[in-house]
Amino acid sequence: MAIPATRQIKARLLIGRPDGQTWEDLTEFLRYAEVSFGIDGETVRQLSFDLIGASFSPRDKTSPWNTFNGQYSPLLWPNRE
Repeated sequence: MAIPATRQIKARLLIGRPDGQTWEDLTEFLRYAEVSFGIDGETVRQLSFDLIGASFSPRDKTSPWNTFNGQYSPLLWPNRE
């Protein structure tokens, strides 16, 4: 079955903080997303993405995205939800 050319796919990108309860919505910064490893229920198993408009580099200790509860805690980190 072919996917119609008029289909619009909408993505929402949420990244979990280390407390397991706080989620950051990065949808407005999302330029590109690709699901590489399929979806299990509602969970993406592997996702590649590009962000624009702010510094999300884990090495940037001055970025407000890398501070959580007053401490350096990079938002983008391996195996982060």
